[in-house]
Amino acid sequence: MQKMTSRERVVTTLDHREPDRVPMDLTITLGAYTRLVKYLGMAKEVDPEPRIANWLTYVPVDQKVLEALDIDIVHLGSRPPGDRPKELPDGTLVDEWGVRRRQVERPGGGFYLEMVENPLKDATIGDLDDYPWPDPHDPAVTEGLVERIKWWHDNTDYAIQVWLERGGWGEQAGYLRGIEQWWTDLVVNPAFAVALLNKLCDIAIEFNRVCIELIGKYVQIVRFTGWDLGGQNGPIFSPAMVDKLFRPILDRQWKTVKGYFQRENPQGRIFFHTCGGIYKLIPIFVDCGLDILDPLQTTAAGMDMDRIKREFGDKLIFHGAMDIQKVMPFGTVDEVREEVKLRIRQLAPGGGFILAPAHAFQDDTPPENIVAMYRSGKEYGRYPISI
Repeated sequence: MQKMTSRERVVTTLDHREPDRVPMDLTITLGAYTRLVKYLGMAKEVDPEPRIANWLTYVPVDQKVLEALDIDIVHLGSRPPGDRPKELPDGTLVDEWGVRRRQVERPGGGFYLEMVENPLKDATIGDLDDYPWPDPHDPAVTEGLVERIKWWHDNTDYAIQVWLERGGWGEQAGYLRGIEQWWTDLVVNPAFAVALLNKLCDIAIEFNRVCIELIGKYVQIVRFTGWDLGGQNGPIFSPAMVDKLFRPILDRQWKTVKGYFQRENPQGRIFFHTCGGIYKLIPIFVDCGLDILDPLQTTAAGMDMDRIKREFGDKLIFHGAMDIQKVMPFGTVDEVREEVKLRIRQLAPGGGFILAPAHAFQDDTPPENIVAMYRSGKEYGRYPISI
């Protein structure tokens, strides 16, 4: 098959057709990225410690690193409204939602910006109308957005994925309310929970609309803010609760934003991240119009890749599947190569698979394993799949 550009490769995959090879994507945290850049010998030409993109310490990946690893997708996005995040004298950061975070070191290295104050912890339904919500129409949100996206579109052949929401609705409710209180709300105060979800959904839709109308025609994938609906042993919330409380929000947000997006680019697809054992929830995602399911946590209960491909491979694009709990951080290079072969064999036939980590690479992932993963993806991912 004739070699495709990265954008052609991804668009073909999003159309459930077989490209020249399996496309590949990269999400990575600051510590892992710093070591990767040094391992690649690029520390003098690439900033090994760029700004972090969000509280999870994801970083924007330099184009030279994308080229070195044969990555096919570049991640871009809008900016926060106003003067946020704002740093207080004690180092606490206040984001555009009013959530306060502080750097918390993790065992083994690295850090996340963890919540230390939840501004709606004592709120009632009546308080939701008066809260100072982030403004999707703040000029800062779209400042330079068209120029950035258009540059990547016109000057490179990467597929472009954008993240345009300033927070989503599921996990954002927990940040605003506090996780324990939020989960309690869902059971004992569902009227408040639904009101908060709908408010957050309205805001997320508007952030997406404002940006998509400017840059949607240049973009292949719109990513929604993730919400981990699964844990290691299965869904965190019962399928009945997801169906009753969350399905209406999922359906409204995904179909509304997808409508805006596909008016600008009929080939555009929407992307949702949800970790854990979410097999029982996948039919709901399909019904609500999802296109791309991430990250396929293969070690979680019920996440049988052969079954998931068989049952949903004609309906969903699968993104991820490379285990970051055991194989990538603790396996040998040979074990990484075998994992790549397995996931390609299970998920790639017929198209519809993007090889990527099952969540961002964390600080405990050796750079040699990262390099081995992408080199193996390029080697074994050529169509027709024959491994």
